Amino acid sequence: MYRKVLIAVAAFIISAAAVSAQEASKEKFKRYNRWMVGIELVKDNHDAIGPGVTAVYGRQFSELIFLGVGFGTDMTIHNHGQSRLEITDKNGNTTIKEYGPRYNFLFPVYADLQVNLSRRQSPFFAEFKAGIAVDTELTFVRGTERYCTYEWDGGGVLLGSGVGKRFKLKNDDNIDVKIGVDCYLGPFYANIPISLGVRYGF
Repeated sequence: MYRKVLIAVAAFIISAAAVSAQEASKEKFKRYNRWMVGIELVKDNHDAIGPGVTAVYGRQFSELIFLGVGFGTDMTIHNHGQSRLEITDKNGNTTIKEYGPRYNFLFPVYADLQVNLSRRQSPFFAEFKAGIAVDTELTFVRGTERYCTYEWDGGGVLLGSGVGKRFKLKNDDNIDVKIGVDCYLGPFYANIPISLGVRYGF
């Protein structure tokens, strides 16, 4: 499955590069650098939901092609209902632990390719990204003692794609509304979050 995804992404990048070269040959478009920052609502394949923030910096190579580097973070909240654990040692002493919500943080860094699907003022667009991500967890424990546990889940590979609608503003600024699907392949598990977001480009 993942091999097919990689082949599809590679084929799309090659075709997009060909389109970009064709556009550049017309010498009618002035290339420029730009930022895109946004917020997202993320739902992972464990039914956990939370917010996310993203930022992408790159170059608009033509009316159709943007290529940049993105980074950000997603936070999903697990175990909304608290779990209680009582531990009694050999001396009869009982320790109570109440596990609160677990907060999962994903920190990705990736190459980002965006392709406008037409030259209209407010076109639909497709987006593809590939990179790496770091996964961490925080869990709050209450009871006999209060403390916070931190767990490092390691790094992994991140692949993603999405589609959206781009609304042009003045001075080449824009607002994007988009939906995306990422695939995170870590050392211990795979996660496939879905996101719905709004982004401002300037």
